[in-house]
Amino acid sequence: MRGKKFLFFILCLVLGIYLINSSFEFYILPKYITNFDNILKVVSGVLIIIGGLSVLSSKKKDTIDLKELAKQFS
Repeated sequence: MRGKKFLFFILCLVLGIYLINSSFEFYILPKYITNFDNILKVVSGVLIIIGGLSVLSSKKKDTIDLKELAKQFS
């Protein structure tokens, strides 16, 4: 399972960098990559939605009470 999460992270990272580069054009990409621009943007959008849903559905078991934490440091 850990390998799948790492692969998902790398895929999101690469497509995120691609989206930023397509907006600001830091690096000019070869023509054979830009031919798939619409497909890459759709895949990136789907990954953003999946990532947002996973953040919303994640349940943290070990939550920290901020008031209790502040009492420890004061």
